[in-house]
Parts: sequence; structure tokens; C-alpha cells
Amino acid sequence: MKRFNVLWIDDDPSESFLNEAYEYGLDIDAKTCHNDGISALKNPNNSYDAIILDANCKITNEESEKPSLDSLTESILEVHSYCTVSQLIPWFVYTGGGYEGFDNLESRISSKRLWDDRKYYKKPIQRYELFENLKKSIEEINSKE
Repeated sequence: MKRFNVLWIDDDPSESFLNEAYEYGLDIDAKTCHNDGISALKNPNNSYDAIILDANCKITNEESEKPSLDSLTESILEVHSYCTVSQLIPWFVYTGGGYEGFDNLESRISSKRLWDDRKYYKKPIQRYELFENLKKSIEEINSKE
């Protein structure tokens, strides 16, 4: 089975998600805040095939910081900036809710993503769809390079 490296930015990563992703051929590097995730993305020693963003995450690892959608907005901007300089890396939003509502979430996610027509995947019920679409997107992008 071909394996893919995936960056996952989530303030509360699930061990079961990591294990299930591994069974699907996805090696997940989980970072618990936006700052750590973007640093890992920009580190030249790392190479990622895709990125998963938690919609309601932290920007820093400060104990007192509350997760918010601002982290998603920041992460999307950073990923777009990085991918124009580097290569196209598909990114996906995986969310459990617990914020201002799905309408607010949808307005923050660009519809210009060429690799997936779904704006987000709901935790945990849509994780297998996420895994499948993530792998399919990586393979399609790699076949065009």
C-alpha cells in the first residue's frame, strides 16, 4: 500500500483517528495549534502530501487560549501562501462543530479548491470519506506533475 504524509492541525487530536488513518495508508503528523502546524509545514525537512485543518482550533499552545474559527482562517491563508511558493498541497477541513455555526464556517472556506467539492467533513462520522477523498486528491495532483 502506498503511504502518504499528512499534516493534521487539531488542538485535540484523536488517537483512534490517527490509528484509522494509518490503516488507510496515511501517516499523520499531528500538531496541536496553528503556529506549530504552519512551522512544520514550512520546515524544509518535512514533506506533506496533504493537510487536515480543524475548524475550531487554537492559534498558539497557550493554556488559556480558547479554540476559535480564527485559527482556521489563519491556517487557510498560510497554506495558500505556502502552496503558491512551493507546490500544490490539498487541504481539508475536519470539524466537530462547537462554534458560531456551519454557515459561518462555510463563509471562511474558499470554494476555489480544485481537489474537493466538499467544504468540510464532520467529526467523527465522515472520517472515512475524508480519508478516501484525501488519497484520491493526492493521487490526482501527483499524476498532473
